[in-house]
Amino acid sequence: MDISARKPVNGEILDLPAWDYQSAYWLSQNALDERGSYLKTRAYYERFYNSLDSYDNLSYSTQNTPKSFRQLPIDDRSSGAIRGAG
Repeated sequence: MDISARKPVNGEILDLPAWDYQSAYWLSQNALDERGSYLKTRAYYERFYNSLDSYDNLSYSTQNTPKSFRQLPIDDRSSGAIRGAG
């Protein structure tokens, strides 16, 4: 779906004024000695930011009917890491 398209979706006139997704993922495996022992690390970070508006008309100028709304922006972040040895 083209999120920049401004056209009715299932009878609703929607606009996504903000849309952003960021992510980073890191993997490493480090040798600890000559016998093959190692330390493995995995880490990630994600951020999802968006907002959604619904309008009454195709000119995106009024929000007077019950189906119209202006959603508060969603700013969701998550991160984590895990370590293991072998």
